[in-house]
Amino acid sequence: MSLGASEKTAAVPDAEPVRRGPLAGWTRRVTTHPRAVIAVWLVVLALCGAGYPVLESRLQAPDLTVDRAESVAVQRLIAEHFPGLRAEQALLVFDSGTTVVDTPDYRAQIERARHAVESVGGATVLAAPGDLGARHLISDDHRTALAVVAIEGDQSHRVDVSGALQDALSALPGRDVVRVDLTGYTAIQNDVIIAEQADARRAESLGLPVAFVLLILALGAVCAALLPILMAVAGLLTCTGVLLVAGTVTSIDPLMLSIATMIGLGVGIDYALFVVSRFREELSARGVTSRSDADAIRAAVTTTMATTGGMVLASGSVVIVSLAALLVVPAGVFRGIVLGVGVAVATAMLAAVTLLPAILTVLGPAVNRWQVRGRGVDSDNSAAARRWTRRVMRRPVVFGLAAASLLVVAALPLTGLRTGFDLGIASLTDYPSGVAARTVAEKFPSGMLSPMEFVATGSDGGPLNPGAASVMQGFADELRADPRVAVVSTQWSDGRAHLTVVTRTLIDSAAGSDLVAELDTRARSLAASTPDLRVSAGGAPAGLLEISDAIRGAYLLVVVITVLCALALLLVVFRSLAVPVKAVAVNVLATAAALGITVAVFQWGWGETLFDFTSPGFVQVVMPLIVFVILFGLSMDYEVFVIRRIRENWDAAAARGATDPAEANRDAVADGIGATAKPVAVAAAIMVVVFASFLTASTLELKQLGFALAVAVLLDVVVVRLVLVPATLRLLGRWNWWLPAPRWRKRMSQR
Repeated sequence: MSLGASEKTAAVPDAEPVRRGPLAGWTRRVTTHPRAVIAVWLVVLALCGAGYPVLESRLQAPDLTVDRAESVAVQRLIAEHFPGLRAEQALLVFDSGTTVVDTPDYRAQIERARHAVESVGGATVLAAPGDLGARHLISDDHRTALAVVAIEGDQSHRVDVSGALQDALSALPGRDVVRVDLTGYTAIQNDVIIAEQADARRAESLGLPVAFVLLILALGAVCAALLPILMAVAGLLTCTGVLLVAGTVTSIDPLMLSIATMIGLGVGIDYALFVVSRFREELSARGVTSRSDADAIRAAVTTTMATTGGMVLASGSVVIVSLAALLVVPAGVFRGIVLGVGVAVATAMLAAVTLLPAILTVLGPAVNRWQVRGRGVDSDNSAAARRWTRRVMRRPVVFGLAAASLLVVAALPLTGLRTGFDLGIASLTDYPSGVAARTVAEKFPSGMLSPMEFVATGSDGGPLNPGAASVMQGFADELRADPRVAVVSTQWSDGRAHLTVVTRTLIDSAAGSDLVAELDTRARSLAASTPDLRVSAGGAPAGLLEISDAIRGAYLLVVVITVLCALALLLVVFRSLAVPVKAVAVNVLATAAALGITVAVFQWGWGETLFDFTSPGFVQVVMPLIVFVILFGLSMDYEVFVIRRIRENWDAAAARGATDPAEANRDAVADGIGATAKPVAVAAAIMVVVFASFLTASTLELKQLGFALAVAVLLDVVVVRLVLVPATLRLLGRWNWWLPAPRWRKRMSQR
């Protein structure tokens, strides 16, 4: 019995593949004019490289507001009815180790700072040490004092004003006696931007050299090893140019750029590595040893792109489709991540299917120049992988259950997942806002860094009636009696009430997040039980609570959309039903395992000493969704690469008229995994190095992201590719390549 006539026309890996389709046609055009393609790319890269400093100078704080946010509406109410309060209240922190507030030098510094603030448009001093009723702004030891500064405008404007304020304060004389710095939500975010940029540059400087060494050891030739690095850099520079243009209509933040850099480097190197490895195989199969054999070189490039090039497009498409699921979260920060990472993956694909084939056409066998002694081009380490694969397939149930059990155990901590917002204050040890924030936390109620605000109006937005006003006054008195609340100030204007609530906990601590959620619930319950009363929560704490609730509410929907979209795309790529379903199920389990380990390390604090951080008792709230979507897409890279090669072997067996489906399936799996084991292992090692380099970051969110991605890739290659893939493919047998609808199957098989 043969394997199926409908598959006999498929590509045979040992013979010249059928050259059809848009990618093969495009490759023939590229290989006909390779130097022109390279010249165009050089011009584009020069322009994009020149634009990178401009992009960095335009970075803004992440947009952590949700669409139609109540906290934004509160800002509008404050601007309309309490204009003196402005949109944000920041702090000037005066601190001295040698003198106290009442001395002339200290008082002079306070006055100089007041004048500096008033000289910056959009900022006003609301209260300062020495003002009537401002005793609470002076610490018990009288060496530290605070001034409250109101900053107006939207988030972008407040970023500019805060930066101008800190510059003005840094230029003041007398800082050696009395230091003065600005802190608060926006000031902290400004310094986090600088810290994350430094973190990204440090990670790149560590990851790229190590990746280059691994490529040399794996490919055995310096020239071949250079190409993946160059393609990754080309993709990232192009990504920079695209984001610079996009920055004219949307904001670009450092988190978006850092994640785009991390993913762009990883996939850019991987895609180029796969292409270069296949090209060298094709050159060897054709016996090409001279650059003068132009026709054979072009044929090798075309064959490479018709096979591995198609894999690159399929893999990148899965990543981008997975990313799109984040768009269901109604928050600007997620739209930014989709834009940044999507562009990074797209430009990596573009470089791999345009610039790289042009360079390979020019190089030909020169791709093997500068060989490393003892690591020849023809060295083959696939025999061990084939032996291991056959061992797994002899006992697929045992190996499969063992691997699945390992992943389940690793995923168990995910059941106790706790999320929150870490603003990154701990990473700002050498930054003005961080120094000032620590001083405030040591000598004042921590909530002074960013108070919570409530605005009470009638149900139609009008003035409060006497009964509702009395209820709000009682609510303020209840809050003052709460031991977790330090200060409650009440202002009345136009018949409306404004409450400023200073808690004794930091807003980005676990206790602070719980308290903010509790206060918000109490305010909503009060409004629900009182006729003609509406209470709206504002300030940074309320904004963080809103986006946290929006993210948690989107978890299930994002997972479902990601899984369904990936499944649909893999059905087209693999031309089967069982393999995509298996791939999706296994990748969900592997991703859950990576997230579970991340919870154990960063929420439970198991890795505090090793990775140099202090656990806040939760995982950054944006991390689970970002990690799930990115990991799900990235894990499909290796799935596509390995399964496409196995499918080639299966189709070759069908073309030869093999009569034993079980034996043909085992051979296809063993040979496919054997042929791809080395490039997949090298690609995974490079991914792990690139991602793990972000563990050197000072900001916790980059540490968490780098760790989760590195662990996931390691699990994917060691547990999934080497154990679960051969075990499940062996158990499914010929059903791996079955499609339920004959007509659809025929159309798909002819693609």
